[in-house]
Amino acid sequence: MAQRAGRVWAWRAAVELWGRAPLPAWLRGLILWATHQRYLIGAVAVIWDDAGRVLLARHRYKSGTGWELPGGWLGRDERLEDCLRRELAEELGASVRIEGLVCWAAKPIPRHWAFGFACRLESLDFHPGPEITAIAWFPVVEALRLLPPETRPLLQQAARRGGAVARQGGTAAPAPVQRPEAAAEQGTSRGALQ
Repeated sequence: MAQRAGRVWAWRAAVELWGRAPLPAWLRGLILWATHQRYLIGAVAVIWDDAGRVLLARHRYKSGTGWELPGGWLGRDERLEDCLRRELAEELGASVRIEGLVCWAAKPIPRHWAFGFACRLESLDFHPGPEITAIAWFPVVEALRLLPPETRPLLQQAARRGGAVARQGGTAAPAPVQRPEAAAEQGTSRGALQ
């Protein structure tokens, strides 16, 4: 009990000092950085077609099936939406209209927060590259089976929050679907979307 009381007193003293000490902003920032948890930030796209399917990307370096929601890591001083547009252009040759935040989750290893946005596909010129080997449309049930366990809650949230809205029309026309096995066998072809 005495140890707990000591910690409470130390915390109160630190808060009092913080309020009264003329610390420069950079030092306050450094103290906050050193005493709080840090996370990476990721942005992912939940791209629906008119048939209610979701677009997944197959990553060369991911374990398991390799299928994931497309996206990437936030750069320094980058907005989430800008990060997502950049990553989709780099990895998929895609241009999207971002419609809004529909899912988020804390994910382990590396410890990060992922934020998912409902998107409309405006253009797509996918070519398999060093990171992404294929892309394909999947019904939600099948996509949930293919995604890693830590990503499934993102798609579940998105389907509840934005899936119905995303399926009410838009610019993305349904594309031919190939089974994941067929997309993987194509290797260096244009992937699952032709």
